[in-house]
Amino acid sequence: MKSNGKQYSFEEGLIWNYASIVILALSGLLFDALIICFYNAEALGVFNQVYAYYIVISQICVWGIHMSVVRAISLNSEKDEQKRILSSAILLVLGISCMVCFLVKSILPVLGNSDVVIAFEYVIPALIFFAINKVILSFFNGISEMKIYAVLLSLRNIFIAITILFFSLVHVHYTKIAECFLVGELIVGAISIGLLFKYKMLPCKFSIDKIKEHLSFGSKILLSNLVVELNTKIDVICLGWILKDDYQIGIYSFAVLFAEGFYQLFVVIRRSVNPMLARCCQNAKKEENVFSDLDVKIGKYIGVKKWLAGILVLFVYAVVCIALDRKEYLKGMAALAVICFFIALTAKEIIMGNFFAQIGKPEKESFINICTIISNFVGNVILIYYMGINGAALATGISYVVFAFLLLCKAKKDESIQIGFY
Repeated sequence: MKSNGKQYSFEEGLIWNYASIVILALSGLLFDALIICFYNAEALGVFNQVYAYYIVISQICVWGIHMSVVRAISLNSEKDEQKRILSSAILLVLGISCMVCFLVKSILPVLGNSDVVIAFEYVIPALIFFAINKVILSFFNGISEMKIYAVLLSLRNIFIAITILFFSLVHVHYTKIAECFLVGELIVGAISIGLLFKYKMLPCKFSIDKIKEHLSFGSKILLSNLVVELNTKIDVICLGWILKDDYQIGIYSFAVLFAEGFYQLFVVIRRSVNPMLARCCQNAKKEENVFSDLDVKIGKYIGVKKWLAGILVLFVYAVVCIALDRKEYLKGMAALAVICFFIALTAKEIIMGNFFAQIGKPEKESFINICTIISNFVGNVILIYYMGINGAALATGISYVVFAFLLLCKAKKDESIQIGFY
């Protein structure tokens, strides 16, 4: 794949993104470790509930436009056209995110003055910059500059971690720690703008047609992206509603942090595969088995490694709990084991998760993801009531199987393409 005169291999992109995943995992671990060391499990429970809502609402702010950018940039190599695609997307998400933030700001007073509500006040401005940065990162994803993509992702979390450390050292109230997200987005945004100058993507070139195209595509994929993010956070949100125990939520959310790191291993491959899926769609008529061949290669690539990685995640979690002298967090080991098992089981489907979006049929991806989150929500409500945090883990794991099964069936029935499970 060529980009700006340089040749980048698929494997090189994966290496850089895996390096970023290590940094993301370590910095994410540092988020929680700092709060554990300087505060307590209740504070961690509040922080992770705010983080869950932040991730979900941020997807509304970006409105699926970033997925439109990845696909459009992948299919257009002409510089002026890329400028119109990117600039129009940025303008669109700026308007959408501002409206969403206004609505959130208006609703918060109605929800009372709990620690979660108070803390969320601090993340509202970060939502706007998150949406813009998400679009810019998608541009680099689209031109297969995975090195830059990986570095920017890493820098976001590094500066969030540094900000949490600073807040912890000066002993700010734990509700204010959430302001760290704004700091991270501002720094990444400044660096991203500098990179756009380097790649001659500025000044901007807006296009009404491109805005309409982005809005149309984004609206179709919005529910898909929203439920994907909500699906990873619905357990923490449901625990907050049902258990209303910040201590248990803190323990569970710390364990789930490691499961999310495991999940991200396969998301890295998905990001590199997405542009390839878009190009495969163009070549599908020429090469009948192009999608199935790609799926088989992915299966061979992850093979037994996915199970070994899952076991390693459990080992690292235990070591970290002991190293931090917080053995009470070992209570989350069972929940972590359950989620890791289901992630490994459905790893290939996770990688191919954006299949329908990249072949230009985002509404089908939305349907699959909506069904997935419904199963996850229902499972959480029922199983948390009977099994507590372990029930949340089981419900989340089952939702991965639901997603994988639906992806397999829809691809085979609607596109006559065999992917997944085999």
